[in-house]
Amino acid sequence: MNLEILLNKLSGPAKRAVLSLGIKTIEDLSGFTNDQISKLHGIGPNAEKTIEKEMKTYGIKYKQDTEKKESPPEKLKFKTIDEYIKAFPPNTRKILTDMRNIIQKSAPVAKEKISYNMPAFEWNGILVYFAAYKNHLGFYPTSSGMKAYKDELTPYKFSKGAIQFPLNQPLPNKLISKIVKFRLEEHLMKKSKK
Repeated sequence: MNLEILLNKLSGPAKRAVLSLGIKTIEDLSGFTNDQISKLHGIGPNAEKTIEKEMKTYGIKYKQDTEKKESPPEKLKFKTIDEYIKAFPPNTRKILTDMRNIIQKSAPVAKEKISYNMPAFEWNGILVYFAAYKNHLGFYPTSSGMKAYKDELTPYKFSKGAIQFPLNQPLPNKLISKIVKFRLEEHLMKKSKK
Protein backbone atom coordinates (compact mmCIF):
# COMPACT_ATOMS: atom_id res chain seq x y z
CA MET A 1 0.00 0.00 0.00
CA ASN A 2 1.19 3.47 -0.81
CA LEU A 3 3.33 4.99 1.95
CA GLU A 4 3.14 8.40 0.24
CA ILE A 5 -0.49 8.83 1.36
CA LEU A 6 0.60 8.60 5.00
CA LEU A 7 3.75 10.69 4.52
CA ASN A 8 1.77 13.53 2.93
CA LYS A 9 -0.31 13.76 6.12
CA LEU A 10 2.71 14.08 8.44
CA SER A 11 4.89 17.03 9.44
CA GLY A 12 8.52 17.17 8.29
CA PRO A 13 10.01 15.75 11.53
CA ALA A 14 7.40 12.97 11.69
CA LYS A 15 7.97 12.14 8.03
CA ARG A 16 11.76 11.88 8.63
CA ALA A 17 11.13 9.67 11.66
CA VAL A 18 8.96 7.25 9.66
CA LEU A 19 11.44 7.20 6.78
CA SER A 20 14.30 6.48 9.20
CA LEU A 21 12.71 3.07 9.77
CA GLY A 22 13.57 2.07 6.20
CA ILE A 23 10.02 1.01 5.39
CA LYS A 24 8.67 0.90 1.84
CA THR A 25 4.92 0.41 2.39
CA ILE A 26 2.43 1.29 5.09
CA GLU A 27 2.10 -2.45 5.81
CA ASP A 28 5.74 -2.46 6.97
CA LEU A 29 4.62 -0.54 10.07
CA SER A 30 3.18 -3.84 11.35
CA GLY A 31 6.78 -4.90 12.04
CA PHE A 32 7.05 -2.27 14.79
CA THR A 33 5.36 -1.83 18.14
CA ASN A 34 3.25 1.20 18.96
CA ASP A 35 5.85 2.05 21.61
CA GLN A 36 8.69 1.96 19.07
CA ILE A 37 6.87 4.35 16.74
CA SER A 38 5.76 6.74 19.49
CA LYS A 39 9.32 7.07 20.82
CA LEU A 40 10.80 8.05 17.47
CA HIS A 41 12.24 11.53 17.51
CA GLY A 42 9.85 13.71 15.55
CA ILE A 43 6.72 11.69 16.36
CA GLY A 44 4.33 13.65 18.56
CA PRO A 45 0.72 13.02 19.60
CA ASN A 46 -0.72 14.34 16.32
CA ALA A 47 1.58 12.15 14.21
CA GLU A 48 0.74 9.11 16.38
CA LYS A 49 -2.99 9.66 15.80
CA THR A 50 -2.47 10.16 12.05
CA ILE A 51 -0.38 6.98 11.72
CA GLU A 52 -2.83 4.91 13.77
CA LYS A 53 -5.80 6.21 11.77
CA GLU A 54 -4.08 5.41 8.47
CA MET A 55 -3.11 1.92 9.70
CA LYS A 56 -6.69 1.28 10.85
CA THR A 57 -7.97 2.32 7.40
CA TYR A 58 -5.93 -0.53 5.88
CA GLY A 59 -6.59 -3.01 8.70
CA ILE A 60 -2.96 -2.93 9.85
CA LYS A 61 -1.95 -3.41 13.49
CA TYR A 62 1.29 -2.82 15.36
CA LYS A 63 3.45 -5.75 16.43
CA GLN A 64 2.87 -6.82 20.05
CA ASP A 65 5.51 -5.42 22.38
CA THR A 66 7.41 -8.25 24.10
CA GLU A 67 10.94 -6.82 24.03
CA LYS A 68 12.85 -5.21 26.90
CA LYS A 69 13.00 -1.44 26.56
CA GLU A 70 16.39 0.21 26.07
CA SER A 71 15.41 3.71 25.11
CA PRO A 72 15.11 6.69 27.46
CA PRO A 73 12.00 7.09 29.60
CA GLU A 74 8.95 8.06 27.60
CA LYS A 75 8.29 11.77 27.13
CA LEU A 76 11.63 12.76 28.69
CA LYS A 77 12.66 16.16 27.34
CA PHE A 78 16.39 16.74 27.02
CA LYS A 79 18.15 20.09 27.39
CA THR A 80 21.72 19.00 26.55
CA ILE A 81 23.46 16.28 24.60
CA ASP A 82 25.02 15.10 27.88
CA GLU A 83 21.53 14.53 29.32
CA TYR A 84 20.49 12.68 26.17
CA ILE A 85 23.52 10.35 26.24
CA LYS A 86 23.16 9.61 29.98
CA ALA A 87 19.60 8.34 29.40
CA PHE A 88 20.86 5.26 27.52
CA PRO A 89 22.55 2.00 28.55
CA PRO A 90 26.40 1.96 28.61
CA ASN A 91 26.94 0.36 25.17
CA THR A 92 24.63 2.86 23.49
CA ARG A 93 26.23 5.75 25.42
CA LYS A 94 29.61 4.79 23.99
CA ILE A 95 28.33 4.86 20.41
CA LEU A 96 26.52 8.17 20.99
CA THR A 97 29.72 9.63 22.45
CA ASP A 98 31.73 8.35 19.48
CA MET A 99 29.27 9.98 17.07
CA ARG A 100 29.41 13.25 18.99
CA ASN A 101 33.24 13.20 18.91
CA ILE A 102 33.36 12.51 15.16
CA ILE A 103 31.04 15.45 14.49
CA GLN A 104 32.95 17.78 16.85
CA LYS A 105 36.27 16.97 15.15
CA SER A 106 34.77 17.35 11.68
CA ALA A 107 33.02 20.65 12.42
CA PRO A 108 34.79 22.30 15.37
CA VAL A 109 32.97 25.61 14.78
CA ALA A 110 29.56 23.95 15.19
CA LYS A 111 27.58 24.33 18.40
CA GLU A 112 25.75 21.52 20.15
CA LYS A 113 22.04 21.71 20.78
CA ILE A 114 18.95 19.59 21.27
CA SER A 115 16.43 19.92 18.46
CA TYR A 116 13.32 17.73 18.06
CA ASN A 117 14.51 16.17 21.34
CA MET A 118 17.64 14.72 19.76
CA PRO A 119 21.29 15.80 19.53
CA ALA A 120 22.11 18.25 16.76
CA PHE A 121 25.02 20.40 15.66
CA GLU A 122 24.48 23.82 14.15
CA TRP A 123 26.47 26.51 12.46
CA ASN A 124 24.50 28.97 10.37
CA GLY A 125 21.66 26.46 10.64
CA ILE A 126 21.46 22.76 11.54
CA LEU A 127 24.28 20.67 10.06
CA VAL A 128 23.28 17.21 11.31
CA TYR A 129 21.13 15.39 13.86
CA PHE A 130 21.64 11.96 15.39
CA ALA A 131 19.61 9.72 17.69
CA ALA A 132 19.79 6.29 19.31
CA TYR A 133 17.23 3.56 18.83
CA LYS A 134 17.05 -0.03 20.06
CA ASN A 135 19.15 -1.51 17.27
CA HIS A 136 20.65 1.42 15.38
CA LEU A 137 21.95 4.94 15.52
CA GLY A 138 20.03 7.29 13.24
CA PHE A 139 22.11 9.95 11.49
CA TYR A 140 20.27 12.81 9.76
CA PRO A 141 22.51 14.92 7.48
CA THR A 142 19.59 16.15 5.32
CA SER A 143 19.07 15.08 1.72
CA SER A 144 22.03 17.05 0.32
CA GLY A 145 24.45 15.22 2.62
CA MET A 146 22.91 11.94 1.53
CA LYS A 147 23.10 12.66 -2.20
CA ALA A 148 26.77 13.61 -2.06
CA TYR A 149 27.79 10.21 -0.63
CA LYS A 150 24.98 7.89 -1.72
CA ASP A 151 27.38 5.38 -3.30
CA GLU A 152 29.09 4.90 0.07
CA LEU A 153 25.80 4.34 1.91
CA THR A 154 24.91 1.00 0.31
CA PRO A 155 26.04 -1.11 3.32
CA TYR A 156 23.43 0.67 5.47
CA LYS A 157 19.68 1.19 5.57
CA PHE A 158 19.02 4.72 4.40
CA SER A 159 16.33 6.98 3.05
CA LYS A 160 16.23 10.47 1.58
CA GLY A 161 17.58 12.18 4.71
CA ALA A 162 18.49 9.43 7.19
CA ILE A 163 21.07 6.68 7.63
CA GLN A 164 20.85 3.79 10.09
CA PHE A 165 24.14 2.59 11.59
CA PRO A 166 23.65 -0.74 13.43
CA LEU A 167 24.60 -0.53 17.11
CA ASN A 168 26.45 -3.85 16.88
CA GLN A 169 28.93 -2.54 14.28
CA PRO A 170 31.66 0.12 14.45
CA LEU A 171 30.65 3.55 13.19
CA PRO A 172 32.06 4.45 9.75
CA ASN A 173 34.11 7.38 11.09
CA LYS A 174 35.52 8.50 7.74
CA LEU A 175 32.14 8.49 6.03
CA ILE A 176 30.46 10.40 8.85
CA SER A 177 33.31 12.91 8.90
CA LYS A 178 33.09 13.47 5.13
CA ILE A 179 29.33 14.04 5.32
CA VAL A 180 29.67 16.49 8.24
CA LYS A 181 32.44 18.41 6.46
CA PHE A 182 30.29 18.53 3.31
CA ARG A 183 27.37 19.96 5.30
CA LEU A 184 29.67 22.52 6.94
CA GLU A 185 30.99 23.58 3.52
CA GLU A 186 27.38 24.01 2.32
CA HIS A 187 26.69 26.31 5.26
CA LEU A 188 29.92 28.25 4.70
CA MET A 189 28.91 28.87 1.09
CA LYS A 190 25.39 29.88 2.18
CA LYS A 191 26.81 32.33 4.74
CA SER A 192 29.29 33.85 2.25
CA LYS A 193 26.40 34.62 -0.16
CA LYS A 194 24.64 36.73 2.46
